[in-house]
Amino acid sequence: GAPRRDMQPAEFQSLLRASAGRVGKKRPSPAARFKQVLMFLWLTGCRPKEAATLHWSDVDFSSGLIVLKEHKTIRTQATPKPRVIPMDAVVAKLLLSIKKREEGDYVFLNYRRTPWDRHSLSHRVQRARAKAGIPDVVTLYGTRHAFGTRGILNGCDLKTLSTVMGHTNVRQTEHYLHLAAQKSH
Repeated sequence: GAPRRDMQPAEFQSLLRASAGRVGKKRPSPAARFKQVLMFLWLTGCRPKEAATLHWSDVDFSSGLIVLKEHKTIRTQATPKPRVIPMDAVVAKLLLSIKKREEGDYVFLNYRRTPWDRHSLSHRVQRARAKAGIPDVVTLYGTRHAFGTRGILNGCDLKTLSTVMGHTNVRQTEHYLHLAAQKSH
Protein backbone atom coordinates (compact mmCIF):
# COMPACT_ATOMS: atom_id res chain seq x y z
CA GLY A 1 0.00 0.00 0.00
CA ALA A 2 0.85 3.68 0.16
CA PRO A 3 3.42 4.84 2.70
CA ARG A 4 2.05 5.64 6.14
CA ARG A 5 1.69 9.33 6.58
CA ASP A 6 0.27 11.57 9.23
CA MET A 7 -2.45 13.94 8.21
CA GLN A 8 -1.02 17.36 9.04
CA PRO A 9 -3.12 19.69 11.23
CA ALA A 10 -3.35 22.19 8.34
CA GLU A 11 -4.56 19.43 5.99
CA PHE A 12 -7.12 18.35 8.57
CA GLN A 13 -8.39 21.94 8.88
CA SER A 14 -8.57 22.22 5.07
CA LEU A 15 -10.59 18.99 4.86
CA LEU A 16 -12.95 20.30 7.56
CA ARG A 17 -13.43 23.55 5.65
CA ALA A 18 -13.98 21.64 2.40
CA SER A 19 -16.58 19.54 4.22
CA ALA A 20 -18.45 22.52 5.63
CA GLY A 21 -22.15 21.92 5.62
CA ARG A 22 -25.23 22.63 7.65
CA VAL A 23 -25.71 21.06 11.04
CA GLY A 24 -28.83 22.56 12.45
CA LYS A 25 -32.42 21.80 13.25
CA LYS A 26 -32.90 20.12 9.87
CA ARG A 27 -31.03 17.02 8.82
CA PRO A 28 -27.29 17.69 8.50
CA SER A 29 -25.94 17.91 4.97
CA PRO A 30 -23.83 15.03 3.58
CA ALA A 31 -20.72 17.18 4.05
CA ALA A 32 -21.63 17.98 7.66
CA ARG A 33 -22.12 14.28 8.39
CA PHE A 34 -18.68 13.50 6.91
CA LYS A 35 -17.17 16.34 8.95
CA GLN A 36 -18.45 14.67 12.13
CA VAL A 37 -16.78 11.38 11.16
CA LEU A 38 -13.57 13.28 10.35
CA MET A 39 -13.61 15.05 13.75
CA PHE A 40 -14.22 11.75 15.54
CA LEU A 41 -11.31 10.04 13.75
CA TRP A 42 -8.95 12.94 14.45
CA LEU A 43 -9.83 13.08 18.16
CA THR A 44 -9.92 9.35 18.93
CA GLY A 45 -7.35 7.72 16.62
CA CYS A 46 -9.98 5.17 15.61
CA ARG A 47 -9.67 3.24 12.39
CA PRO A 48 -12.15 4.48 9.75
CA LYS A 49 -13.89 1.08 9.79
CA GLU A 50 -14.32 1.31 13.58
CA ALA A 51 -16.10 4.65 13.20
CA ALA A 52 -18.24 3.35 10.32
CA THR A 53 -19.39 0.33 12.34
CA LEU A 54 -19.73 2.11 15.70
CA HIS A 55 -23.03 1.37 17.45
CA TRP A 56 -24.61 3.40 20.24
CA SER A 57 -24.38 0.26 22.40
CA ASP A 58 -20.55 0.67 22.18
CA VAL A 59 -20.69 4.19 23.65
CA ASP A 60 -20.83 4.55 27.44
CA PHE A 61 -21.31 8.22 28.29
CA SER A 62 -21.34 7.56 32.06
CA SER A 63 -17.85 6.00 32.06
CA GLY A 64 -16.58 8.22 29.22
CA LEU A 65 -15.54 5.15 27.23
CA ILE A 66 -16.20 3.60 23.85
CA VAL A 67 -15.93 -0.19 24.08
CA LEU A 68 -15.54 -2.06 20.80
CA LYS A 69 -16.33 -5.74 21.20
CA GLU A 70 -15.40 -6.36 17.54
CA HIS A 71 -12.16 -4.85 16.22
CA LYS A 72 -9.31 -5.53 13.83
CA THR A 73 -6.84 -7.04 16.32
CA ILE A 74 -9.24 -9.19 18.37
CA ARG A 75 -8.46 -12.38 16.42
CA THR A 76 -4.69 -11.96 16.97
CA GLN A 77 -4.99 -11.50 20.73
CA ALA A 78 -4.10 -14.47 22.95
CA THR A 79 -7.00 -13.50 25.21
CA PRO A 80 -9.54 -11.59 23.10
CA LYS A 81 -10.33 -8.29 24.79
CA PRO A 82 -12.53 -5.43 23.67
CA ARG A 83 -10.83 -2.26 22.46
CA VAL A 84 -11.44 0.57 24.91
CA ILE A 85 -11.27 4.14 23.63
CA PRO A 86 -11.40 7.00 26.14
CA MET A 87 -13.72 9.89 25.25
CA ASP A 88 -12.64 13.40 26.09
CA ALA A 89 -15.21 16.18 26.58
CA VAL A 90 -15.07 17.21 22.90
CA VAL A 91 -15.74 13.66 21.66
CA ALA A 92 -18.57 13.21 24.20
CA LYS A 93 -20.15 16.51 23.09
CA LEU A 94 -19.85 15.51 19.41
CA LEU A 95 -21.47 12.11 20.05
CA LEU A 96 -24.24 13.59 22.22
CA SER A 97 -25.13 16.06 19.45
CA ILE A 98 -25.41 13.15 16.99
CA LYS A 99 -27.39 11.00 19.44
CA LYS A 100 -30.03 13.74 19.73
CA ARG A 101 -31.00 13.06 16.12
CA GLU A 102 -32.18 9.57 17.15
CA GLU A 103 -31.53 8.02 13.76
CA GLY A 104 -30.84 4.42 14.71
CA ASP A 105 -28.33 1.95 16.12
CA TYR A 106 -25.26 3.23 14.26
CA VAL A 107 -23.52 6.39 15.46
CA PHE A 108 -22.39 7.67 12.06
CA LEU A 109 -24.89 7.59 9.24
CA ASN A 110 -24.59 9.06 5.79
CA TYR A 111 -27.21 11.31 4.23
CA ARG A 112 -29.39 8.30 3.31
CA ARG A 113 -29.35 7.38 7.01
CA THR A 114 -27.42 4.20 6.32
CA PRO A 115 -24.06 3.35 7.89
CA TRP A 116 -20.95 4.63 6.14
CA ASP A 117 -18.74 2.07 4.46
CA ARG A 118 -15.16 2.18 3.22
CA HIS A 119 -16.22 3.29 -0.26
CA SER A 120 -18.55 6.10 0.79
CA LEU A 121 -15.96 7.45 3.25
CA SER A 122 -13.22 7.15 0.64
CA HIS A 123 -15.34 8.92 -1.98
CA ARG A 124 -16.16 11.72 0.46
CA VAL A 125 -12.48 12.23 1.39
CA GLN A 126 -11.53 12.33 -2.32
CA ARG A 127 -14.08 15.08 -2.93
CA ALA A 128 -12.92 17.08 0.11
CA ARG A 129 -9.26 16.68 -0.94
CA ALA A 130 -10.02 17.88 -4.47
CA LYS A 131 -11.98 20.86 -3.16
CA ALA A 132 -9.21 21.74 -0.65
CA GLY A 133 -6.37 21.14 -3.13
CA ILE A 134 -4.74 18.55 -0.86
CA PRO A 135 -2.53 15.76 -2.31
CA ASP A 136 -3.85 12.21 -2.66
CA VAL A 137 -1.37 10.88 -0.08
CA VAL A 138 -3.63 12.45 2.56
CA THR A 139 -5.99 9.65 3.57
CA LEU A 140 -8.61 9.12 6.22
CA TYR A 141 -6.22 6.66 7.91
CA GLY A 142 -3.79 9.59 8.20
CA THR A 143 -5.97 10.89 11.06
CA ARG A 144 -5.02 7.75 13.00
CA HIS A 145 -1.32 8.22 12.26
CA ALA A 146 -1.55 11.87 13.33
CA PHE A 147 -3.22 10.77 16.59
CA GLY A 148 -0.35 8.36 17.31
CA THR A 149 2.30 10.98 16.59
CA ARG A 150 0.50 13.61 18.71
CA GLY A 151 0.34 11.08 21.54
CA ILE A 152 4.12 10.60 21.50
CA LEU A 153 4.80 14.35 21.11
CA ASN A 154 2.51 15.04 24.08
CA GLY A 155 4.44 12.63 26.29
CA CYS A 156 2.15 9.59 26.23
CA ASP A 157 4.14 6.45 27.00
CA LEU A 158 4.25 3.68 24.38
CA LYS A 159 2.32 1.12 26.45
CA THR A 160 -0.61 3.50 27.08
CA LEU A 161 -0.66 4.73 23.47
CA SER A 162 -0.50 1.12 22.24
CA THR A 163 -3.55 0.25 24.39
CA VAL A 164 -5.52 3.34 23.33
CA MET A 165 -4.80 2.66 19.65
CA GLY A 166 -5.74 -1.00 19.95
CA HIS A 167 -2.38 -2.39 18.87
CA THR A 168 -1.61 -6.02 19.73
CA ASN A 169 1.90 -5.08 20.80
CA VAL A 170 4.06 -2.05 21.46
CA ARG A 171 6.16 -2.75 18.32
CA GLN A 172 3.29 -1.46 16.16
CA THR A 173 3.20 1.74 18.21
CA GLU A 174 6.96 2.33 17.99
CA HIS A 175 6.39 3.54 14.42
CA TYR A 176 5.03 6.76 15.93
CA LEU A 177 8.29 7.35 17.82
CA HIS A 178 10.01 7.57 14.43
CA LEU A 179 7.38 9.98 13.04
CA ALA A 180 7.50 12.10 16.21
CA ALA A 181 11.31 12.28 16.01
CA GLN A 182 11.05 13.65 12.46
CA LYS A 183 8.54 16.26 13.63
CA SER A 184 10.63 17.48 16.55
CA HIS A 185 13.65 18.27 14.33
